[in-house]
Amino acid sequence: MNRIRSAWRFLAASSLLLVPSLVACSSDDGISSSEFASRFCDLYKPCCAAAGFPDTGQQSCHFLYGAVPIRDKAAAEQCLSEYEQRAKQPGFCDLSGDDRPESCERAFPDNSSSGTKKPGDACEWGANDDCAGDATCDTDAGADTGTCAAFVVVGDGEACIGVRSGKGSSWSGNAVNHQITLCDEDAGFYCSNDAVCRKKSPVGDACFGYDGCLSDGYCLADKCVAKLATGSPCPDFSDECTDDAFCAESTKVCEPRFADGKSCSNSKECLSDYCDYDTKTCEKSLGLEGLVLGLVCG
Repeated sequence: MNRIRSAWRFLAASSLLLVPSLVACSSDDGISSSEFASRFCDLYKPCCAAAGFPDTGQQSCHFLYGAVPIRDKAAAEQCLSEYEQRAKQPGFCDLSGDDRPESCERAFPDNSSSGTKKPGDACEWGANDDCAGDATCDTDAGADTGTCAAFVVVGDGEACIGVRSGKGSSWSGNAVNHQITLCDEDAGFYCSNDAVCRKKSPVGDACFGYDGCLSDGYCLADKCVAKLATGSPCPDFSDECTDDAFCAESTKVCEPRFADGKSCSNSKECLSDYCDYDTKTCEKSLGLEGLVLGLVCG
């Protein structure tokens, strides 16, 4: 039985340490988790104040990072040192830096677990950390138990049931031989309607599914065609329009998207991609960066 799953296992922002899964091993020597949390959270105090967050003692930040065992304590010290240097740079509070340092990867490995169950072993729904490595507990819809299945990123022309983007994976269908085969979306691949991993196509080339075209095109009758400019008829759906326009329901014409503060009925009408449904106005979206800042400031 097919089902759609989404496995976003880690909350991340480009310049913020990932919140790792609570499964790592640690020793009694070196920095403790609570000390790491105290020093790491303190780095974001000026950011929290500048963003207007109330001073609550960053309880969420201390709770989350203080509960995470450290696998490599020397690496954790180096990780903190590198973040202390980053905190002195412009843009630190914008979360606009590079990915987390390699030392943090060693201190808190994020793409594996300490589980011992192999692909094919029985597991309970939601107990993904029981499965070893880059894996999940694969269950049918409504089932309480399933089997461990490994995530496997496949190449061009190989069979697939989903995609991987960043740290997250989404798929539709059943694992085959206890493997969930994924296309690398960040590298420009998609899982086509015929369950084959393909490179996204430029305008004029063939496509085999909704996600089959590069960003300047969309798939129509199995061919990538150029997105429509403002003022063009858009009889089918909003993705026909260029990124600065949307397909108006009333006119079926691509119209310019609205700036912050303008009235809106849904988020596709806003340049920010966010329509506040209480005020019915376009507003700046918090985005992932805002969510993470809320996490370290709360």
